[in-house]
Amino acid sequence: MKKIILLLLIFALGFGTVMADNRPIDVYTADDGMKIVSYAENWNQDKLKQIYEELKRNTHGEEWSYLESVNLYPGPSLNGKEDGLYNYTLRRTSLFSGEKLSLERGSRIDLYNMDVKNTVSEAARVLSHEYGHHFTIYYLAKNDPEFFSEWEKSGFYSARQGSAYGKMSNEQGTEHRWNIAEIAAEDYVQLYGSPTGKTAIKVNDIKERLDNKTLDRQMWFSSAAYNIIPQENMDIPLALTDDNISLYWEEVSGIKADVEYYSKPELKIGKIEDLGNEYSMYELAWTKSTNGKGEEALSYTVVAFGDEMIDFVPIKTVFRGEKRSAIIGSVLDKDGRNLRYYTDYFVSNGFSRVKIIVTGSKGEAVASSLYTLDLSQGKIAAENGIERQSYYVPGELSDRESRITSFIIDMTEELIRRIFSLVERLLSYNINFESGGLL
Repeated sequence: MKKIILLLLIFALGFGTVMADNRPIDVYTADDGMKIVSYAENWNQDKLKQIYEELKRNTHGEEWSYLESVNLYPGPSLNGKEDGLYNYTLRRTSLFSGEKLSLERGSRIDLYNMDVKNTVSEAARVLSHEYGHHFTIYYLAKNDPEFFSEWEKSGFYSARQGSAYGKMSNEQGTEHRWNIAEIAAEDYVQLYGSPTGKTAIKVNDIKERLDNKTLDRQMWFSSAAYNIIPQENMDIPLALTDDNISLYWEEVSGIKADVEYYSKPELKIGKIEDLGNEYSMYELAWTKSTNGKGEEALSYTVVAFGDEMIDFVPIKTVFRGEKRSAIIGSVLDKDGRNLRYYTDYFVSNGFSRVKIIVTGSKGEAVASSLYTLDLSQGKIAAENGIERQSYYVPGELSDRESRITSFIIDMTEELIRRIFSLVERLLSYNINFESGGLL
């Protein structure tokens, strides 16, 4: 997802070594002309068709035809940091009515490390994010072009209450998770992305791992797990915190997200047992999350965060119908006369901020308030977050559009476009970009 702005020459040279040394192992061409190209030996014709089918599970509209190919590469990207990159060209055209910005046809998505991924589900989250770049850039260029220039005046910045977050920016050098292009792509994943990349994974709490005799096993969880980290930047509200963000994207794209809004669960804590030697066991419990139809959420995952909301430790996943609670703190393992105490990693390493991530039946993601946990006092309290307001007003974009109402001017421009197309070419130029993938 890391945005890198390159001129065409640099872009071509940068990828020349990849293309020159490796011919495609297989190519799948869909009926609509989309190409899925494999440079990884473990991805052949049948599996490439599955990639195409998965790509189409992401909600799409007229922007679909502007994407030319998806390329699968073994090994890392050139800088070794991304699992995916989106490559595109924007055209700026100067006309008498002003400057027009549009996405050129021929964009492509590059997926990396595909030699260690063997199923579509392993690549689905990255694929959805990269298509999110394609979707959002197409409609932003068409209907909210200030995003690319005076971004602080854009409808997106308003909808995402950017003025409340000083780090949110579109400038070069912006931290990856605060780059507005990355935030936009993550919005797409939540609102329009394929359900394949949103499957909830199970996390057991410390008591369950004691009972299962797995306490000594190392746990490893990826930020690609949607029910743990539904978006890269967990400092800002999720896309479905309220309808501000979805209304914005519906107006920009003309496509309504097929989602439900779920209530935010509330968290409380209680001590279960003093284990001796100053060790204690606690229980976190929370309220039910439901949508407007009264349906309960599909899953709840309790996640602990470090102070910067970057490092995280999942605590427990609970599915619909199960008891909504998690054991935290310490547990005691008795083996005859031997006593062994185990303490949660997040507790012993100072992860004191806690959220519950809720997922709905259509892949919706909602987060509870952020809580501060103090086990020394046996207390948990909600932090005072930024007050959410209706920053985005539906219709704002169309109200700001510069319209030409004069019939004479319209006709004049049409004649100029037809007769002096060469002039238009001279007044237009292409800007080539890469927009990166999940880190």
